[in-house]
Amino acid sequence: MAAKFNARSPAVKRIMQEMKEMQSSISSDFIAEALESDIFEWHFVIRGPPETEFEGGIYHGRVLLPPEYPFKPPAFMMLTPSGRFETNVKICLSISSHHPEHWQPSWSIRTALTALIAFMPSPGQGALGSLDYTKEERKKLALRARQTAPTFGSPERQRVIDEMHQRMLTQLQASSLQVSASSSASTLLDPATPTEPVTATDVDPVAYASNDTERDGQALFDASVNPKPASYPFPASSSGLDQRSSTANIPVTGGEPGENKAPTTNSIAANYHDVLEGLSSESKEQTTDKTAQASLLSTSLHAPAPAPAASASVMYQQAPAAAAAAASASDHGLTILALLLSMGIAAILVRKAFLVFDQGEGFPEFEL
Repeated sequence: MAAKFNARSPAVKRIMQEMKEMQSSISSDFIAEALESDIFEWHFVIRGPPETEFEGGIYHGRVLLPPEYPFKPPAFMMLTPSGRFETNVKICLSISSHHPEHWQPSWSIRTALTALIAFMPSPGQGALGSLDYTKEERKKLALRARQTAPTFGSPERQRVIDEMHQRMLTQLQASSLQVSASSSASTLLDPATPTEPVTATDVDPVAYASNDTERDGQALFDASVNPKPASYPFPASSSGLDQRSSTANIPVTGGEPGENKAPTTNSIAANYHDVLEGLSSESKEQTTDKTAQASLLSTSLHAPAPAPAASASVMYQQAPAAAAAAASASDHGLTILALLLSMGIAAILVRKAFLVFDQGEGFPEFEL
């Protein structure tokens, strides 16, 4: 390629630089390559802009660079029918050869293709090479453009077109799979709608605990004073009483023997009276002990709070002695401070006397 073109030409240098940039920095929106036989002719393929009637389409085109490039703009021709631009016609854009007054040498083929993709959803407004098909027609053309690459030019050109079409189709398929995977992941990770929170009953915990304690104490007191025959623990003594439930030996009144009928109230009262009379002295003593324990528990539950500790009064009585000790320590400190001050004044006077004596004036006379 270097042998066919002048490597010293500014246009050739610029084109070679852009070819390296295209190879090193690949875009997902377009693919562009120069022909091996002519680096001034580029072929490109762009993907339809998403969320438009061109979405999913693969559109091919040509870029014709002038010998004065980059000081003059290139010309663009579309090869794939899109319903927006005519095919095999130089289209009129602000970045194309139809408007050299808008072109800037700092722009490149990459910049022009990015602008071309942005121009596709815009209305044609009767510009050269523009079309205004309906959205339904453009969607049909986009589907055809995806399925089949256009046929154009020499075998070299057709080979480049087919290769770029296959590469762009692979990118679109990979992008679709990635979007589907992301949607599935977001659906799986989407948390379920939270249920309604259960509202707790407004209960004062202190009052509830106090009432609970009082209820337990009262229940123990009642159980000790008025024991129930069915649950009272009878002692294993010589009283001859059965330790099982008192209702086990209650006779059934009415009906045939062995028939399971509920005992009457009179029979229950009679048996209960017999059980109480058969309590031994040991069981009565236990009842008395439990009554005393229940009374003690009830008294402790309703007893007033204990008096405060006597440490505060002791500290109050010791406060004068501590104050006197602090005052004595303060007096000693003031005495030491006065002594140090006197010694400092005496030292100053002695030093002054020696200075006067050294000057031959003798010791000065101090009037007291």
